[in-house]
Amino acid sequence: MVALAAALVAVSIPRPEPGGAVLLNLASAQGERLGTPVEVQVGGHRIELRGAAPKAPEERTVAQFDLAPGSYRVTVGRITLAPTLIVRPDQATPVLIGVRAGAVSAALAWVGTSDANLGLAELQGALQAMPSFSLQDQDGHPFTNASLIGRDTVIAAFQTSCGETCPIYSGLLFQLHQEAPSVQLVEVTTDPGQDSLPVLAAYRHTIGADWSLVGGSPAALAAFWGNFGVALGSGDSHTSALILVDPHGFVRASYVGVPDVGGALPPVLSRQLDAAGRALLAGHGDGWGAPQVLATLQAITQTAAPVTQAAVPDFTVRSASGVEVSLSSYSGRPVLINFWRSDCPPCRAEMPLLIRAAQTHPKLAPLFINEGQSASVAASYLRSLGWKGQVLLDSSTQVGINYHVSGYPTSFFVRPDQTLEGVFPGALSAAVLGANLADIGA
Repeated sequence: MVALAAALVAVSIPRPEPGGAVLLNLASAQGERLGTPVEVQVGGHRIELRGAAPKAPEERTVAQFDLAPGSYRVTVGRITLAPTLIVRPDQATPVLIGVRAGAVSAALAWVGTSDANLGLAELQGALQAMPSFSLQDQDGHPFTNASLIGRDTVIAAFQTSCGETCPIYSGLLFQLHQEAPSVQLVEVTTDPGQDSLPVLAAYRHTIGADWSLVGGSPAALAAFWGNFGVALGSGDSHTSALILVDPHGFVRASYVGVPDVGGALPPVLSRQLDAAGRALLAGHGDGWGAPQVLATLQAITQTAAPVTQAAVPDFTVRSASGVEVSLSSYSGRPVLINFWRSDCPPCRAEMPLLIRAAQTHPKLAPLFINEGQSASVAASYLRSLGWKGQVLLDSSTQVGINYHVSGYPTSFFVRPDQTLEGVFPGALSAAVLGANLADIGA
């Protein structure tokens, strides 16, 4: 009886869940060495980083160790990283530390497989870093590149005196704040003559916004918005734009036109609309709104495309040389459809990567569809990158509308049977592009 009881006790003791491996890797943009050793702490482990950081996409594994499944904070020097390390049973999870000018920073650390792949793409220069800027918020606090680190950021162009699109964009930001309070929201004026910091502060109080309204000198604002093809103006004479920036300060997607906020605004914003603005509100904009922006942010964070078996709709567009091109003519081949504009920074960052992929995957049918620009502008840009293939034009943007494209760039991966493998809004990294091309048989 005693032996049986002992056996029963032994059987009832649960076996510990297997742990997971953590890989601590170093990389850099140019191939550097860490100037001063830096200690990394995670899960009771202390590892000293030192020595060479290879040029991305190469990386050097400094340490590998096991941890029990769970969530862990990662500290690099005196910096506690915002992303949490998730360790899963029998899986290897990387922590990538980037080196720039011999040092590390919060902007150069990526936790998890998808984030580390993104980090390698960023270090390679495959993504567009937010150009350097120096502005101020409504209270006179600096708003610079450092303000973008650590959180997804949505930046909208606006003016306090605008009665058309600007109140609608502010309404969109109210919706985004309600659905995703962790996202940093910013409105940057395009009218420095009217929108002084006191004016911005008063306007922020009037509409009840709890996000930053940002201004600056005419030169500083012209430089900031010039990167996105947005000219300064006054009243209703300005360009509407929405920019999405990832937690590492890279521009990942942009939206143009008028958002759909459901046909209604908070009263304080509705009262600002003039007749043209009320018509835009009632017309539900250009088919994109908070759900599309949030989906793009989620895709950027996950760096993965949703999978579906749906057939993609056929379309016919003209090339810059006047030739008609239909999607159905590529049945039997894997297809990459990319919607882009030359004045979209993440498009410019992504396009060289797409061209290289097209040149090295002969089975792939690459359909680069320019949205709403002239043939000369689209062709000139692609030819400047060495593209010798077709330059396709969606001059009316109707194909993009049919495909529910709301931000640029957006890529569709299509299998040879013309079913959709996945959609990816925002600039692709090399890792995500390669994985999806493999999935469609390219």
